[in-house]
Amino acid sequence: MKTAECIETRRLILRHFAREDWRDLQEIAISKEQDDFSACDFAWPTDAEGVQAACAYFAADAANWAVALKETGKVICFARQNGIEAGQEMDIGHLVNRAYAGQGYEEEALCAIVLAFAGEYFKTDYGAMGVLLIVTLYFTREKRSIQCVEIVLWAFLLYPGWTSLSPGMNLNILDALGASLACVPILLYNGKRGRPMKWTFYVYYPAHLLALVLIREVLGV
Repeated sequence: MKTAECIETRRLILRHFAREDWRDLQEIAISKEQDDFSACDFAWPTDAEGVQAACAYFAADAANWAVALKETGKVICFARQNGIEAGQEMDIGHLVNRAYAGQGYEEEALCAIVLAFAGEYFKTDYGAMGVLLIVTLYFTREKRSIQCVEIVLWAFLLYPGWTSLSPGMNLNILDALGASLACVPILLYNGKRGRPMKWTFYVYYPAHLLALVLIREVLGV
């Protein structure tokens, strides 16, 4: 299952590990080994060489997340997305630097991972990327210019073929530019609620899908 490259929440950035994160990872490992419950888990290396090797191992697997503070970039937590167990239970492991425990960082990070994972598992529109866009737009709802930057970045990350000379490059550029047009109504929005048309869209969406299915059946395609 593919994973998103980066997840942003109100206070955190969740990204894949880089080899340069080893010093922050060492702090996490040391705090773990000093914890009263450290004997309940396997021992983590705390020496520089061992932590560097562990960091390189984590960086090679996209299921491992480095949870960093948005303000400073410091990695304060390790999280791993293990998948869905036989009993349909989501298995996510994590380890936080005890100096940052009890401040809600763990809960914030794990909720973001669960939402992203659920988007891929249940095959929602645009998978984890779609879920993440909704979350980031919510947290920046008072800053429309930032929302537009998020949408453009999201669009070009969602359609990555535009960066290469591949046969589908032109199509990917059009897809990304088309998605970026969402910035226009966002910038023009006056902040006031429009006409209540909820049921119009509730009917339109399944109705237009049904119409497309009927057209396909008639044309035999």
